Amino acid sequence: VGVGGHVLHGGYGMSSRTHGLALDWVESLTVVLANASVVDCSANVRPSLFFAMLGAGSSFGITTEFRFRTYEAPEVVTWFSAALPWDGETAVEGLEELEVFTRYRMSPELNMRIMASANGSSLDGVFYGDRAGLDNALGPLLERVNGSIATAGTTGWIGGLEHFSESPMGLTVPKPYDKVSIISISSRRRADAAAARRILRQEPNADGTEWHIRREFCGLLVQRRVQRRSYMVVPIRPARRGTRRRLGGG
Repeated sequence: VGVGGHVLHGGYGMSSRTHGLALDWVESLTVVLANASVVDCSANVRPSLFFAMLGAGSSFGITTEFRFRTYEAPEVVTWFSAALPWDGETAVEGLEELEVFTRYRMSPELNMRIMASANGSSLDGVFYGDRAGLDNALGPLLERVNGSIATAGTTGWIGGLEHFSESPMGLTVPKPYDKVSIISISSRRRADAAAARRILRQEPNADGTEWHIRREFCGLLVQRRVQRRSYMVVPIRPARRGTRRRLGGG
């Protein structure tokens, strides 16, 4: 992911709950408009353009320069992966517990996401602090959902980035894959529960691909509301013309 698309369309990541989105830290932009003029914009200079660029920038111009405010990198970062022994029934209760936790009890220093499928479920993320702080922040949730920390490591800021990039800084390792996503915007409990049960009971496809649930809890706590992104994703090979793929596997 390059900085342009990442920033101009939000900028979610493993520090978003603690510090907000990447676009929240933009001071100003230099933009090439459709008429070939080059302009600067900020909260005080061309504020309407600045507002539009931060969220839908590729629709209004080409950004050639970004100017950011920054925050001090934390000295101690603890990454973790927690195992969740869920099935099609217990996952529904677990997701509900997770919803309550992220809305009302989740530490602002805790950033995490859940991946759930028929092959297993886990919480992965980072805590900006040491292992003892992570245990205090995440322990109450894991106790309620019968989960446990499988792996964890305490490192610095760069070490945390390298852990989630799965490669040393400065090295780009492309991982091409095909996928189909269903973005859930429903808050209806019955519909969400039915989807969770079906996905976690789904048998993998013949080629080894499968449906899974992905939810990232990376929004700042604002007026006791949490921004969330939810996905149900299946990576697939390109479908032949005239064929369809659906949740039932037919």
